[in-house]
Amino acid sequence: MAAEDAGENPFKVGEKYVTPRLEFRRLGHSFGERNLFEGLNLSLAPEEFLLVTGPNGSGKSTLLRIAATLLRPKEGEVRIGGCPSGGREMRRQIGAIFHQPMVYSHLTGREYLHFVASIYRTQKGVEEILSRVELTRSADQRIEHYSNGMAQRLNLARILLQEPSLLLFDEPCSGLDASGIASQREVLEDFLQKGAAVVIATHRADLYDGLASRRLHLSS
Repeated sequence: MAAEDAGENPFKVGEKYVTPRLEFRRLGHSFGERNLFEGLNLSLAPEEFLLVTGPNGSGKSTLLRIAATLLRPKEGEVRIGGCPSGGREMRRQIGAIFHQPMVYSHLTGREYLHFVASIYRTQKGVEEILSRVELTRSADQRIEHYSNGMAQRLNLARILLQEPSLLLFDEPCSGLDASGIASQREVLEDFLQKGAAVVIATHRADLYDGLASRRLHLSS
């Protein structure tokens, strides 16, 4: 693949040029007079795992929301798969988990996943994925009655159906027990092996020892 066909800042992996899954170009953001970050440049290649760490209020969640195109940065540019952020097809590359109420909480877990499968026109089996994230017994409960940990498992099931090339997770282990954390690690390993890139904002960097390849620390 020619370099000019792989975005403006391609990675060379072996003899091939690879388009970055995510790029920040001179990124800056602030709230009022308080700068969270400025002049941030970053490129994330396929199969790379970036941990974003820092104290509360340092901008971890804000950075992920900018990467997910949910928030426009005050300065700079975000590129997904070599393309400027924006547009439905670009957003389909992103699989995000944030701390926010489930929009379809009136549905059961099973109904919600069938709905997601119809959106992404996937042939993946909902029942198989429910089993993988250990939600089969709770699949017919309304999501509004799910615990935080169950909701995290359901979000992970959604990601498995979507099959994105860029995963953006904000404190994804919140509410998960040891079994749920192990399942999440297994899913992340699978996505990395398939060429996805992963960005996780967390206070528990130790949970990703041996898996994360890079770290970005934001100071308060």
